[in-house]
Amino acid sequence: MLARMLKSVPRRLCLLPVILLAVAACSAIEPQAAPPTVTLVPRDTATPLPSDTPVPTATVTAEASVTPPPSETPPPSPTPARSGLIDAVRSVNLRSGPGVSYGALAALQPGERVILLAQDEDASWQQVQLADGRVGWVAASLIVEAGEATVELPVIDVESVQATATAIAGSDVAASEAEAAPAAAEGPGETAADGALRTGVDVLAYCDDAEHGFPAPAGLVAGSTIDVWWTWFASTRAQVEDHLANAIYEVTVDGEPLNDWRDYRLPPERHDDGNTYVYWYVRYGPLEAGEHRITYELTWNEAISDGYRRFGPGTDTTQEAGTCSFRVLPVGG
Repeated sequence: MLARMLKSVPRRLCLLPVILLAVAACSAIEPQAAPPTVTLVPRDTATPLPSDTPVPTATVTAEASVTPPPSETPPPSPTPARSGLIDAVRSVNLRSGPGVSYGALAALQPGERVILLAQDEDASWQQVQLADGRVGWVAASLIVEAGEATVELPVIDVESVQATATAIAGSDVAASEAEAAPAAAEGPGETAADGALRTGVDVLAYCDDAEHGFPAPAGLVAGSTIDVWWTWFASTRAQVEDHLANAIYEVTVDGEPLNDWRDYRLPPERHDDGNTYVYWYVRYGPLEAGEHRITYELTWNEAISDGYRRFGPGTDTTQEAGTCSFRVLPVGG
């Protein structure tokens, strides 16, 4: 009966206990391992960086108020002095007073710059100051003013000059005159005091004009020879060449023309004053005892300029002239 009942149970149900028993058996035989426990390791904790100590903020203080110094009133600009250049063919005398009777203090070279200080009553002489501070007088005709006149020259009373110039024009006159004319006193062939014969004594063709500083030769004896000389200068060599191309010199000794003067010209040369000079030295003699006279005249074919003024036809200076008178002593005289 039981067997019949078992037969009547569905097959699937019959197999269920079997399956459960198998599972239980497996569980008893092989117990299932528990899953491993995962231990969480804490991550490295970053050490916080120390915070920068804040720099104290500079307290801005108000800038001290700078009081500007009081502006100085600029002194008035000095009135520019009048100046001029020595305008002559050779050196001229700086004299202690306004006239040729005053002693010579120095020899001024052509083109030398001077400061104009004053003038005499008729404006024929001007008081000037040199670069070294010396003060004296020069004939106004031998000065050409540089630039335009900006101030009037004061007038100096000649009588007061005469009263104060005695000491200057006294015992030192002879020494000053000799100093003012070194070439004439030391030229080759100059006659000695004993009247010895000399050759080639330099004689300026216009020596009678004392302002050039080269007086007539003294103490020449019969038989001596002279070199008659003159010169010309200009600002540039080109102006000298222009002069040479147009100049006509008529120079005589006792009426005898020195027609070969062109053969005795020296090459143009530039001097320290910035001007270019040309010289002539014409040999003449021997001389006889007695009075002698040189005449000098210069004209031009066409107008020329020396850089300071113009000369020749159509200008204010159409010619230049001068003389030199001297005496020749007999031998033994």
